[in-house]
Amino acid sequence: DVYKRQGPGGVAYEGDGYDSYMWISDDYNSVTMQVPMAWKDNDGAPWNYEGDVIGGMISASPDLDGFFTTWDVPGVTFAASDDLANQIGYLELLDGRRSSFMDACELDGRYDYEDNLYRGKYDLFTKCGGPGGANMIQLAAVSKDDQFAFLIFIQAQLMEDRDWDVLDQVFNTFEVVGQLP
Repeated sequence: DVYKRQGPGGVAYEGDGYDSYMWISDDYNSVTMQVPMAWKDNDGAPWNYEGDVIGGMISASPDLDGFFTTWDVPGVTFAASDDLANQIGYLELLDGRRSSFMDACELDGRYDYEDNLYRGKYDLFTKCGGPGGANMIQLAAVSKDDQFAFLIFIQAQLMEDRDWDVLDQVFNTFEVVGQLP
């Protein structure tokens, strides 16, 4: 699917699942996306790997601790790194992250992703935590203008039908908008 994008000044989406959405950004104002107003627990701390800051990152959920530690809470993380863009490709990033979910989830498949700014692939995991459990999406993408400018990673945990609407809104609005840390 090709997603229509709205810029940070665009009108907030209103859909069936959540009444309204808000813009959130990381602490450096380098990455932004829209999430439901109900997802007030968010964190804009930088993307760290082995003690080093490697990019900008934002996470949002009704309960970030629950999102990070259980299969029971929806949430999303969006990260972008210019450091990683010259070291690994988006497929390597997905392959590296895949193994951490194979014991707890069933892999539905890997799918193409493209919108007017980015291209990449995403893995869809189902039944995370057991039958009837969460769905997990992991997207890795690059800029269509310059594939070495930055590497994008999005991880979303989906619990209910309305969380798929949230994922659509995230995919319609996520963007690298400033200098990455």
